[in-house]
Amino acid sequence: MNRGQTEQVGSPRAIYDHPASRFVAGFLGKNNLLRAVVLWGPDGRPQIQWNGTRLGAAPRPALLAAGPCVLAIRPESITITEAVSGQPNAEDRIRGKVVSQTFLGASVDVLVAVGKDTLTVTVAGTASPVTPGEDVWLSFDAERLWSLPNGDIVLPEASALSRELAA
Repeated sequence: MNRGQTEQVGSPRAIYDHPASRFVAGFLGKNNLLRAVVLWGPDGRPQIQWNGTRLGAAPRPALLAAGPCVLAIRPESITITEAVSGQPNAEDRIRGKVVSQTFLGASVDVLVAVGKDTLTVTVAGTASPVTPGEDVWLSFDAERLWSLPNGDIVLPEASALSRELAA
């Protein structure tokens, strides 16, 4: 319920894994919300452009309209590996820099800067495999990437981002 309105009905797992709105995404746990743009690929399928990188697959539910969108991904759905010097971003990995880490007992939350965004990555266990200032690769299964309705979050930079990508 959000201001007396039902936002989503379903099992706790379904709501957690597949939020219908920004409110629902934040209601159960943490989420990374990403400003992105939907582009149509030469094969007629939608692709996502985020922080200068085209992601390998469109998130769920399928995005049909080209233009700005908001993506959600849970911190535990992102994997961190060490970056190898000289390797560019690719559809299955994005380069970032570790900003900080917070010990939470059974896990560690690692903040990673990627372009203008900072993502939270939850690493299971009591020791983080990375240190602040370290370059890392972030990867995730596109099935864990979820699109939220455009009207659900104000994207002041979205139109500028669309013009930038079109140029």
